[in-house]
Amino acid sequence: METSDGPGTPESTQMNLNVISSQANKKSKTRPINEVDNSPLFDDESDKALRTKVLKLEIENEAQKSLIDKLTNKLNDLVNK
Repeated sequence: METSDGPGTPESTQMNLNVISSQANKKSKTRPINEVDNSPLFDDESDKALRTKVLKLEIENEAQKSLIDKLTNKLNDLVNK
């Protein structure tokens, strides 16, 4: 699409983006693609709960790795006897 300024100018590029966005919004059944959602993904409480859960899982994972290492060492000791 060309404007009076010619192809490739900032004005024509913005015009192209506006046309594409407008066409996409007409076809979209959800919110417009150029609409900005400024709400946080998680609020402070859910974020804190999620971080706590992740931390607990990481600790549990490390404990399981440690147990696996100990059991592997004991098994190797038994095999090598």
